[in-house]
Amino acid sequence: MKVAVVAESFLPHMNGVTNSVLQVLAHLRRRGDDVTVIAPADSAFDAHPLTDQISSSAERCHGYPVIRVPSLPLPDYPKVRVAAGSVLRIRNLLEELRPDVVHIASPFVLGWRAIQAAEALGLPAVSIYQTEVPAYAARYRVPWAEELLWQHVERMHQACTYTLVPSTFAKQQLRERGVKRLRTWRRGVDTDLFSPARRSAELRARIAPNGELLIGFVGRLAAEKQVEDLAVLDGIPGTRLVIIGSGPMESSLAKRLPRAHFA
Repeated sequence: MKVAVVAESFLPHMNGVTNSVLQVLAHLRRRGDDVTVIAPADSAFDAHPLTDQISSSAERCHGYPVIRVPSLPLPDYPKVRVAAGSVLRIRNLLEELRPDVVHIASPFVLGWRAIQAAEALGLPAVSIYQTEVPAYAARYRVPWAEELLWQHVERMHQACTYTLVPSTFAKQQLRERGVKRLRTWRRGVDTDLFSPARRSAELRARIAPNGELLIGFVGRLAAEKQVEDLAVLDGIPGTRLVIIGSGPMESSLAKRLPRAHFA
């Protein structure tokens, strides 16, 4: 098949959306499918010119071309880029690509344009629901925006051919908002990366010299992750918190979790 993968977030910024897209690309490579990735650029100017042939794109991932569209940084989190531009730009890209299906990873801004472009071209669009953006509103001190964000989520997913959700909770959540055509796409564990064979006695001896039980968090250190809730565990005798990740809350978390090891 010919697949256009539209990623709301992508390399070099690593997060759950980027990781899931990389897994999809590896899977499609094994299947032998023809894929092009459309993702935000690292700046408003470092983008793919529509006049060039897509096959000449210099950037590739898993052997597939990556087409960048202009983007702007989030004010409080500049590593996260939000795509700029119009639906017409994405529509022109999709017309040039002529995919069999558009795979939209965690749509919100760029993904919403891709959904509208696919609909205008009569292309099937499969969106992946894995980021509960409306719940971020309260964490970022704009609780009044939560309902507006939910309305946007409903609008996007109602316009898709299918929405894939990671859990029964997520499926019920969207079903209660009136979203139809839901399918479950469960997450798994990459047992090549996450294996007991990778256990390091040297690392454990350095972090837990007295044989402490390690309690770990792996992820972005951002408000919506609620990492500060681990403070209630920070003083339990015989344990050590291990925090792996980076983000805008790293320095404040280091103060809130004084006994934790920050990798």
